[in-house]
Amino acid sequence: MWEVNAVIDTGYSGSLTLPPALVSELGLSYAFSSRATLADDT
Repeated sequence: MWEVNAVIDTGYSGSLTLPPALVSELGLSYAFSSRATLADDT
C-alpha cells in the first residue's frame, strides 16, 4: 500500500502529475515531460 501526499487541482486537465522519485520507484513510464512556471515564479 502506498501513501502519497497530494494536492487536488480543481482545474483538472485529465493528467496526473507525480514527483519524479515516485514515478521511478513505481517503475512507471512518462506519457510526456514538460517545463512550467508556477504562480510563485519557480
